[in-house]
Amino acid sequence: MFWRLRHFIFSYKAPMIYLKLLADRPTWPQPPNTDCLSIHRIESMDDAFEKRLRDALNALDFAAPFTCADARTRIARGELFLVANHGHEIAGWAWYASHRVHCADVGCHVQLREGHAYAYNVYVSRAHRGHGLATRLLTEADALLAARGVSSVWAMIHDWNVASRTAFSRAGYKPIGRCRALTLFGLKYRRFPGAIQG
Repeated sequence: MFWRLRHFIFSYKAPMIYLKLLADRPTWPQPPNTDCLSIHRIESMDDAFEKRLRDALNALDFAAPFTCADARTRIARGELFLVANHGHEIAGWAWYASHRVHCADVGCHVQLREGHAYAYNVYVSRAHRGHGLATRLLTEADALLAARGVSSVWAMIHDWNVASRTAFSRAGYKPIGRCRALTLFGLKYRRFPGAIQG
């Protein structure tokens, strides 16, 4: 209760915005130690996949960023959902939106500019971390996004998230500025770098 009241009265976040221009991307080699993993685009969810996804979400050591129902809604909206598999185990995933997206990190919806996509909820399970899987999830999306007319992909990463900063940098993303998110007595003020704002 106190935490909610405190954030209603005052909160300030300034995650870094990372941007990748798909036209500038070199051909990235597949990271080592990820050969045993396969990455698939999920276009619909059957019962078997939903059970595997629910098991993966339940195994998280933090609050799940989405539910199976959310995943179905996102897929129906046309969001790109990539899943890394190790056998029948889900080893990681990445989401990409190219229209309108809720940026949970700063608590607002963002209407994406034409030709832009937003990479979010990029996750690698604890057993598969440290082998370049997040970078592979980020680079494997490039051709799929380019085929949709996307020329720029951006992401929002907090300073404390060193693993994400490293993965995104290795995948060709560059920091371009900060999103400023201020809440004061329930009023929300959000400002994105000029390259992101429409």
